[in-house]
Amino acid sequence: MSVWSGLRRLLSRAREEATDAAQVAKIKLDIRSLEGRRESLFRDIGRKVYEARNDHTRFNGIEPLCAEIDAVGEKIRVRQKDLEAVRARPQAQAGGQAEATTTS
Repeated sequence: MSVWSGLRRLLSRAREEATDAAQVAKIKLDIRSLEGRRESLFRDIGRKVYEARNDHTRFNGIEPLCAEIDAVGEKIRVRQKDLEAVRARPQAQAGGQAEATTTS
């Protein structure tokens, strides 16, 4: 293997790792944003429950908020799986490279 070939592989690997790091950061940001939305919905539910208690009425308007919380929770789970997949990629690539070097 020439020096240039090794350098190209090193630069390619660095680019892949930088791309993965950017994806991890984006997914984490998405998850935090979704968690913030969920917390806001929880506050809205609490406000409605408190208002209903003071008005001695039923808890009207809470079901749509609960449904949205469930939907946001599912989006969080999907993004967490995406995050796990991105984090697992370097390990899988490293394993593949180790096999390539041992079989050469």
